[in-house]
Amino acid sequence: WAVHPQYRGLGIEEIFLNKLAEELLCGKEISLTTYREGDKADTGYRKKYLSLGFTERELLTEYGYPTQRFVLTPRDWENASPKREGENILCGKRK
Repeated sequence: WAVHPQYRGLGIEEIFLNKLAEELLCGKEISLTTYREGDKADTGYRKKYLSLGFTERELLTEYGYPTQRFVLTPRDWENASPKREGENILCGKRK
């Protein structure tokens, strides 16, 4: 998934990630690939993924283009996601 640069900073990335992490991929790693550090084609994706709690992993080549894998573990997501006062949401269920 990606958000067009024109619509970044509106919280759309967080909405997508919340849906993935808390409802669709409950308790599983989320993995994605993006540009490598220093790639001129990167318009801020790497920085955003890091701010959301993803960690950098191995360097890859996809379809002949250099990329890098990023991973968000359930623990990383829990530590990076903003806590809502009075709420404990786990896998789409309120406790």
